[in-house]
Amino acid sequence: MNKTEQLGLNVSTATQRLYRKIMFDLSVKCRANKCIRCGELIDKLEDFSIDHKVEWLHSDNANELFFDLDNIGFSHKDCNYRCRRCPKVVKGKTGFKGVELNDRCKTKRYSAKISDGSGKKKYIGAFCTAKEAAEAYDAESISMFGNKAVTNRMMGLLE
Repeated sequence: MNKTEQLGLNVSTATQRLYRKIMFDLSVKCRANKCIRCGELIDKLEDFSIDHKVEWLHSDNANELFFDLDNIGFSHKDCNYRCRRCPKVVKGKTGFKGVELNDRCKTKRYSAKISDGSGKKKYIGAFCTAKEAAEAYDAESISMFGNKAVTNRMMGLLE
């Protein structure tokens, strides 16, 4: 009988669950199980997640921030999820995030839209060029999400 059969799940999955359980137990014993986002105690393993205090994604020193132990804290899964940045970069046919080609209008052919995080899209406006629409998307993204915003400029799509 191999390890997977004995554990009833993949060994790497079991190992990650064990690491998480150990980390949660140590955080409770060291009284470090306070959420860095909301300040409340994390009292259940199911709610426990590792979080970065300073966002590393799309930063100039991503590797350094990701592995810096002083930048690591714990948070509720829900708090961590609500504070996350854009999980994936989506570029349409225009080459910009949040910009779509509008075939129905001959003068202002590009429209900018942004998701508010709940799945609803907010219309920003119509523009003559894709670059203008991308700049408007970036401005709206920063006003909505602050330092968590993922912009076209940050991704190197705008100069």
